Amino acid sequence: MISFFITFTTAALHLEYTAYEKDTKATFWVTITDYGDSLEMRSVNDKGLEFTAIMDRNSRLLRLEKYQDGKEKTKEKWTGDGYQVRMWGTERKANATKPAADRHTIAFFLARFPFGEGVERNYSLLVPELFSMVEVNVKCLGKETVSTPAGDFSAWKLQMKGRGLTNLMLMGKRFYLWYAEEGDHLLVKYEDSDGRGFSLSKKWED
Repeated sequence: MISFFITFTTAALHLEYTAYEKDTKATFWVTITDYGDSLEMRSVNDKGLEFTAIMDRNSRLLRLEKYQDGKEKTKEKWTGDGYQVRMWGTERKANATKPAADRHTIAFFLARFPFGEGVERNYSLLVPELFSMVEVNVKCLGKETVSTPAGDFSAWKLQMKGRGLTNLMLMGKRFYLWYAEEGDHLLVKYEDSDGRGFSLSKKWED
């Protein structure tokens, strides 16, 4: 599951992350641009995958386009009563009562979480591969010191898991996210219970 909202004083924030999965490593870059009435998140990695997401002021997804090696992979668009989703040419509707995050943007959306040990919230999440919304639970486990290539951070640790049938579908899988305690709660590390994850390696602003 893998993006975030912060209040910007500059036009764009640039982030570089180092991702890992077993013996495989990759690098991806995220740029968040504030246009006043909306936010744009653009992510590109060194494996030919890229996506652009347009979000509202609450970091809820309005539109997303994803490409692999220049070929369209996914399109998502808020229609007022759900999301129109296209995956590899197949198009279906995912019903929803209001805009939400999707699996590409949820990690950064959660920078808005009301951090505090033991605090829990439930969210609806769009998973385009399923053409549907799923339910997740997010709980703050407390604070930890996290070491990343960009330095050490005092960070809030969140645990995300599926609710109900979603938890069964995920076979109990857990997702862990660390957000810097200070400032706008920058996402500094992510890891799932299978050992896949990423951590912050660089940050710069325009």
